[in-house]
Amino acid sequence: MKTPDLIKFSSFIFLLAATAFFSGCNKDEDVVKVTDVDGNTYEAVTIGSQVWLGTNLKVTHYRNGDAISMRDRTHWDANSTEGAFADYEDSPANGELYGHLYNWYAVSDTRGLAPDGYHVATDNDWRVLGDFLGGDTIAGGKIKEEGVTHWMSPNVGATDEVNFTALPGGERVVSITYDDGKGIFASFWTSSNSVQYPSLASFRGLEFDIPDIYGRADAAAKSGGFSVRCVKD
Repeated sequence: MKTPDLIKFSSFIFLLAATAFFSGCNKDEDVVKVTDVDGNTYEAVTIGSQVWLGTNLKVTHYRNGDAISMRDRTHWDANSTEGAFADYEDSPANGELYGHLYNWYAVSDTRGLAPDGYHVATDNDWRVLGDFLGGDTIAGGKIKEEGVTHWMSPNVGATDEVNFTALPGGERVVSITYDDGKGIFASFWTSSNSVQYPSLASFRGLEFDIPDIYGRADAAAKSGGFSVRCVKD
């Protein structure tokens, strides 16, 4: 039979080990970090069978080190097929918070836009995400950042329950080259051509007043500026 002192000592050792274990589970080093060619870091977020980057891309070079052309609104060219990026309203602060806006030619460039081991999400990657979260009609709310700090009220359905933390970075509209939608919607390129309209590309969108992920059947002009999310290969 154990003595009272021995029981106390054994209990103390157990509590100490348990505390160390659970503390270790919450250490920063347990969070997987992904680094792009510029040295920007992103947290990897596991959602079902997929691993997504937890924030929008903000790289300014292709994976081989070549610079991506940065163009302000004055020089954004609707007829160019060269990869390019911009910041919403040409503001670096917007680029830092929301990530850069890229045209689709940067997304599809063979030099690679995503960090090593990752790729720009395909149309099917977004389908898998939406299906895992219960379907596109509710999945948008589950990936939007909660509250109205960045999203316009009422930010319908927003729970961010899978730590995707989608922000309303808006887009660069190519028809008359202006920026629109910050706080209202988020637009994300996929790396897939539109099946119905090969001259256009597939995208996904979220809005402040609906809980949907929309865009499965839609496509956009490749010269527009959208946000980008990446998925592990």
